[in-house]
Amino acid sequence: LRLMHRAGRIALDAPAALSAAMAEPMLEVRGPDPLAAAERIAALPGVEEAALHGRAVRVVVADAALETSVRDRILADFPAAAIERVAPRLEDVFTHLVRRQGGAVVG
Repeated sequence: LRLMHRAGRIALDAPAALSAAMAEPMLEVRGPDPLAAAERIAALPGVEEAALHGRAVRVVVADAALETSVRDRILADFPAAAIERVAPRLEDVFTHLVRRQGGAVVG
């Protein structure tokens, strides 16, 4: 699978290999008011990305060493939240790589 952005290749590999190559931990957070949760989680130290996917928030933790502290901060703000470590989907990998390249062009 070839992932393209701004007319250039940003990744080329099998789908499973692309997902496995994303070293940063991926968390899925479920709970009440996921939109508010996504905005607040995105601002937490150690969070590289937080995006709403349906009724869940997909969270990229900047480093595996920060995962526990990020989980603790999420639970402090959202005690009813359920947090699970999940494998990144291809959409997660693509958006992560695009952000690393400077993000999407607007306009």
